[in-house]
Amino acid sequence: MQWYEFWDDFLEEVSYVEGRRVYTHERLRKARSSLIILSNQGTLFNYLDPVLTCEGALPRTNNRIEGGINASLCSLLRNHRGM
Repeated sequence: MQWYEFWDDFLEEVSYVEGRRVYTHERLRKARSSLIILSNQGTLFNYLDPVLTCEGALPRTNNRIEGGINASLCSLLRNHRGM
């Protein structure tokens, strides 16, 4: 919220493109909206939740399927000369 308050004026800047009023920093505004939504849903920084780490450290990645089921498919595609 401190970041939001500090940069609020900057993110409210507008420009005029072909007579239309558009936000100058539209991509930053979209990123800010995404972070606010994730924060409100409680899904941002879940890995810091002490309940999740009570049984030990979390794995570095949650994508175990890539090393198991899809490994042969990835190897096949990597070694295919025509691709």
